[in-house]
Amino acid sequence: MGEKMVDPMMQAVRLGNLPMCRWLHASGAEALTTATNEEGNTPMLIASFCGHERIASWLSAEGGAKHHTTQANTTGSTPMHFACLGGHLEMCQWLFAMGASGDISKVDNNGVTPMLVASQKGYLHIMKWLHSSGAKSDVGRANHAGSTPLYIACSTFWYPGVWKFLVLNGALNRDGPHVLREVVQRDTPRLKPWAALGKETNQRRREMLQWAKGVLAAHNTWLYC
Repeated sequence: MGEKMVDPMMQAVRLGNLPMCRWLHASGAEALTTATNEEGNTPMLIASFCGHERIASWLSAEGGAKHHTTQANTTGSTPMHFACLGGHLEMCQWLFAMGASGDISKVDNNGVTPMLVASQKGYLHIMKWLHSSGAKSDVGRANHAGSTPLYIACSTFWYPGVWKFLVLNGALNRDGPHVLREVVQRDTPRLKPWAALGKETNQRRREMLQWAKGVLAAHNTWLYC
């Protein structure tokens, strides 16, 4: 099906316009609820990313897209990946209840799990939910490039809660100390505030650097006890 035919339903889903979705469906465009675009994205995937639970529920119940709660696109990303990427916890929980429970640890074509997606975006509330819902081992699971959630989280100082959650839940594995040490060594010479980042962000940088040093010191103590 061509992109032009998919667009109306995709656009209505993206905007969260349920009446328009229903109108398109009732006007002879039933096939659009299960159609895909060139990237393999379905309306269910778009609804998941945007957090439109009501539309996703309608797609599943009346739009003939019940099986789409687990259908991946061409990159292997599932609705669960998309919901995590969008930061929508309730959407994740709805997908889980609708048959996508096995997707909380599913990897895409690049080996990326929902946990890694959530850690990259700083969505601690979703990480905690994934962890408590059966994805505990994913806190240390690397993608195909070898990047773990901790490594991804260490690429920025924006999300101190994510760092702490990962370390306190087992992410400080064989490679963890190396990751934190790399960050400490990289940023220590640059403690002078970065004006472009603003006061709040710079304060978080300092807090995270201090915390990373403390974790490393404790880890080294454990090694030589």
